[in-house]
Amino acid sequence: MKFQSAFIFLLSFASVSLAATVAVVVSDINNLKAGVTVLTSRVKAFPNTGGKLQDALGVPTPISEADGVTLLVAIRALASAIVDCSKALIAKHAAFAALALGNIPSVVRVDLVNLSRATTGFEDQFTLVIPTDQKPDAAQVRTEADDAFKAALAVYV
Repeated sequence: MKFQSAFIFLLSFASVSLAATVAVVVSDINNLKAGVTVLTSRVKAFPNTGGKLQDALGVPTPISEADGVTLLVAIRALASAIVDCSKALIAKHAAFAALALGNIPSVVRVDLVNLSRATTGFEDQFTLVIPTDQKPDAAQVRTEADDAFKAALAVYV
């Protein structure tokens, strides 16, 4: 399901961006490779004739109420981590700017933009599959994460 792939990409991107050791980066590369392998299998499995547009686009199907609740709990935790990271980045802007290694705030901004875009893609997919009665909760969590990115990006201009 494309929704799941977007989530895996988001987590992989976050891990690669913040990786502190070679072992972590290698692990992330292996996770990305596994995702590419799954994608390759799905492409190969798509029929040469008689395929459906929905299947080609990877349009997700709705999930159950229970699965929606489970995912909302996990996504709330993710949004909370994004908010915490944003606050930490804002607080450390001057320290990063003072480094003699170059324009570190520009590097941080690029990572923030990329992570924000990946998060938006994930949010879009999640919104498609979450049960209707859970959409307001999902929208609130989305707003929290989006606002955190906007606040950090306002500092890293």
